[in-house]
Amino acid sequence: TDPEDVLMNGFKTFDTEGKGFLNRDR
Repeated sequence: TDPEDVLMNGFKTFDTEGKGFLNRDR
């Protein structure tokens, strides 16, 4: 498992929970 993959999955999970990680990056 690549570290980047873990980070991407983490960001997606946070965004799904409404943390706004992906939205914040935009």
